[in-house]
Amino acid sequence: LEEVGIERLSFGNRENNTPGTGDGDYDTPGTGAYQMHASCAVVFTHVVNGWARELKSYRPPVNSRDVHLLSNGVCLTFSRQLTITGAELRNPQYKGEGGNGYLFVFQSNDSLITQSSAINGRHNYSFSLPWCSGNVLHRSAAKDSRLPVDFHQKLSMANLLDNVTVDGDSLEGKLRSCCDHGHGTTQSVFWNTNGL
Repeated sequence: LEEVGIERLSFGNRENNTPGTGDGDYDTPGTGAYQMHASCAVVFTHVVNGWARELKSYRPPVNSRDVHLLSNGVCLTFSRQLTITGAELRNPQYKGEGGNGYLFVFQSNDSLITQSSAINGRHNYSFSLPWCSGNVLHRSAAKDSRLPVDFHQKLSMANLLDNVTVDGDSLEGKLRSCCDHGHGTTQSVFWNTNGL
């Protein structure tokens, strides 16, 4: 797909009340974690020159807890030259292992997320896999995450975090010897970082 976009969209998932939301429960049939595992609210896959403006998650009124999303938020996969601007995502229900609770996921190249915020995710922003290069996270905020904004696995090269504000969060690029993830990045830059 080329030149497709989403604008001024709010979305919220109804919470899952099935028991079993421990870190490793994503791989156990019948648990809530298994049902929510790897879900993503918005996915761009095989898209070139696409965009999203003013995406916001919200808590549906039927939710008894402050849950906006079941697991992941906006996922950019196998795509390039995407622009996400003015997005605000928060409060995934399942933040367990296996890639859950990530609010923004870069698995694309030459894409931009700008003037956006991610609040209370497992990883608020994550860069992942070797084709994830040339991306920019710009003038955005990361607040109150379980784990850092990270270069997650298998050498995502030459990405830029420019003017990112962290509050109850952190930025990380390191060797992740667990789970066969390996080196997270090389030639990436943290620039004008603001820590609250």
